[in-house]
Amino acid sequence: MTTVPKQGAYKKWTLTDAELAEIRQLARICQEHQPLDLRLNWDALALRSGNKANELLYYRDDRLVGFFSMDGLGFDEAEGTGMVHPKYRRQGVFRALVEAARGECRQHNTESLILLFDHRSDAAIACANALGAQHDFSEHNMRLDDPSHVPPIEQRLDFHRASPQDAPAIGMILAQDFNGDAVQVQQNVANNMQSPFYQYYIATLDREPIGTLNVQNLGGDAYIYGFVVRPDQRGRGYGKEILARAIADIVAARPQPVFLEVETENDPAFGLYRSFGFQVTTTYDYYRLAA
Repeated sequence: MTTVPKQGAYKKWTLTDAELAEIRQLARICQEHQPLDLRLNWDALALRSGNKANELLYYRDDRLVGFFSMDGLGFDEAEGTGMVHPKYRRQGVFRALVEAARGECRQHNTESLILLFDHRSDAAIACANALGAQHDFSEHNMRLDDPSHVPPIEQRLDFHRASPQDAPAIGMILAQDFNGDAVQVQQNVANNMQSPFYQYYIATLDREPIGTLNVQNLGGDAYIYGFVVRPDQRGRGYGKEILARAIADIVAARPQPVFLEVETENDPAFGLYRSFGFQVTTTYDYYRLAA
């Protein structure tokens, strides 16, 4: 029996070990061509639930030459990133992957697809522009190697690891911060809490929730995300305390670098992180496409 070689884009709800190996090989080839941060969470790729087609693979004559991965399907916007073999660029591969991703977004009532790239990738940015995507914002990736630089703080808050019972309060704080749908955000938090890669924290003052953040395990590294202090409680040093105590909890479990991301135009947050000893490692650009 003759086997027909794989051609074009394939939607994947889960990835086999063989497909993960193909993706890793493609990533090695791309990074040998240009050492960029591809922003792929290999642990998460290996443990997809199978509920949505979050990954797209593109083949030419049975060879994997393009890959796209996204998260957030079913919400207002999904975020995705991808790569194309250097020898197959400018041949419509990435465009085909993005169009397939937009189709998945429409199927799940997701209004926008956010394309994420390393700022150093001229090819990716040119492709985003050719697709008609609009630059939305940019973020610095920052790294803290030595937590001893963290300034001493007065502990005024009840700060602890969150449980599922805290999901509504956390969702409310996050939704208020970016004018999101509170119910949707709460559900997203509750879903994330079921993942071994997420740990949420909540800070309360006189039993009133005032701040939150979560720590994600990305390829064995600890990343701080979703760091929010309620607007009416800002300017009082609570954010500094929350950050310091989260870092202390991370390194108490295992001495390691700590990472976070901050918008390039968020000067107050950037100044706070620099005061803790965080240094910029990479800058990412985010481009928005209507689904």
